[in-house]
Formats: sequence, structure tokens, C-alpha cells
Amino acid sequence: MAGTDGYTETTKRPANNPQSISIPLAALKNVKVDSAALQFFNDDFQAPAFHSKFQVKLNGLRFTEAEKMINRINQTGPIGKLITIKLTPEPLQKVSGDSLIIAIDDPVSKQGDGYAVDFVKLLINPKYIYRGKVQGRIIDAATREPIPGAMASVGEYGSAVADVEGNFMIDDIPAGLYIVKGSAEGYSSDEKQTDVIEGITHEPVELELKRSGKVSFNNKTLQEGDNLVLNTIQFEVNSAVLLAAGKAELDKLAALMKQNASMEILLSGHTSSEGGAALNQDLSLKRVRSCKDYLVSKGIDDGRITIKGYGPDMPVAPNDTEANRAKNRRVEMKVTKL
Repeated sequence: MAGTDGYTETTKRPANNPQSISIPLAALKNVKVDSAALQFFNDDFQAPAFHSKFQVKLNGLRFTEAEKMINRINQTGPIGKLITIKLTPEPLQKVSGDSLIIAIDDPVSKQGDGYAVDFVKLLINPKYIYRGKVQGRIIDAATREPIPGAMASVGEYGSAVADVEGNFMIDDIPAGLYIVKGSAEGYSSDEKQTDVIEGITHEPVELELKRSGKVSFNNKTLQEGDNLVLNTIQFEVNSAVLLAAGKAELDKLAALMKQNASMEILLSGHTSSEGGAALNQDLSLKRVRSCKDYLVSKGIDDGRITIKGYGPDMPVAPNDTEANRAKNRRVEMKVTKL
């Protein structure tokens, strides 16, 4: 244990188990939801100080993007922070029911980080009024030299390429608390927390990148940021049911992730262009969900796996022959952390 905080100093589980937050969705029955975001006003989250490992679930589904944000927050004392987290396609599907149940807990380490959520808002098709900018510098952690061409990003809200001095600026970011990520080829990424406030220029964020480690998979050497097409992962026709060869490929990937406990990946699903774009996007997401579920069944923490479905939007070949269409039906893996 790294200590206790707040009400956890005088109470124990199950008396101090976190309570879920329920947002009724009846008002959305006749609304076309194209996008949504969750807005939290948090108080006293101290995951870095207490080594907490919070999980966030929406109607039982792990929302890893929210977890990464919350597990970086270090609020000491009665300091509130507003965070806005855009729902990615899979969590977005959860707003079509009767209610959205939000559960935040640390069931793994069970550290005594006594936090509070003052309020939660579900923003539907949001149009953000208050905006600001994020600026900073990306450097090599060992040499302290700038890394020109490195990428800085703020979640789904914006990105910028560092100049010859390593400086970057990302403008037009909705106000709130964010994690800024720096990445570059050959380096492991770095993340720092920053407040975006309208009309106020904050102190520059310094992102320090270390040289990436390497792993070997399918006779290829991979480092953080690398992509690999998993050619043997195939599915039944118009289905998300994995074929045997795909399961064998995922068995190898699970073994690799067990050997490299800090490794995190993004699995992206892609289809050819036959049929409707929306149906293909949904199918591609379901297929990588099947891959993720299989890896989890083999003992990999689902918080280490992010999934996205792109449908036919990112072809690698023209959709003019069956051979080319077969190339476009694929699952790709990106190493997001080593």
C-alpha cells in the first residue's frame, strides 16, 4: 500500500466501495447522436501519488481512454479539475440504451485513493465554446536536444508537428484538463498533464522521449509506434467469428504481451468497400472486438488493448479485384507502448 487518503483512512471495503453514476438517456430517443463526450469534474484523484490503477466502465465496457486520463491526474488537496473525454465508436454505442452507468474503481491495486466526482455531464453532438491552446517542446531525454518532426497530440482534439527547435503549439482545444502526448520514430512516448484555459497562456509542456525498446514478432523487429498487418487473422464471411488461423496468431501475440508486461497495442479493423460504409465500419469494429476479447481470455488485461474500426476508409489497394479487396480486409496492430 502507498498510503490512504480522505475517507479511506477511516473506512474499509465494502463500506467505502465507489458508487456508480447513472445518467438517464430517455431524452435521446429521437436524437441522432453523431458524437458525444463525457465531462467530469473531479476532486482529489491522486493516482500517480498512490499508485492507483483506476478502471472506468460504461455499462460494463472498459473505457480505456478515460482510464489513461484519470490515472495521470495528481490532485492534492481540495482541488477540482474538469476533464472532457470524447467517446470513441465502441463506447458511443452505449448511449443508445435507457441509461449510461459510469463506474470508476480500482479493483486491482485497491489503493486508498479517496477521490470524489462532483458532477458528470454527457455532452451530445457537442459544440465547445471555450477553447485554448497547448504549447511545449519535445526533446531527447538523454541528450536534452530537440527532436524536430516529433508529434504532439491531445487525444482526439488535435495534434502538431514539432519545429526544428522541438517547439509545438496545438490550438483550438476545448477548455479543461488534458494529457499531452509526445511521440517520434525510434522513441518511447511521453505524456504530461496540462490545463487548457481560454485566454490564458500556460507554461510550456516539456515532453522527454527515451529511445524505444524493441520486440520481435513474426520475424520482424518492432518498436513503439510501429505498425504490422496481422495477415493470418481472418473471419467467417460477413461475420466477426475468428477462424482457427486467426486464433493461432493471437495466441502468439498474447505470449509476446505476457513476456513484455508494459506493452500496449492498438488493433484496427479494416474492410473492403462492398456494401454500406456504416455496416462495414460496424463490422470492422466487431472484428477487432473479437480479437481483443480473445486476447483477454488468454490473460491479457483489456486495458492494454485499444481498438478502432475504420471500415473501408483506409484501403491499402484499389477495391477493383477480389485479390485487392482481400488485402483491404485486414487487422493491423500498432505498438503504442513498450
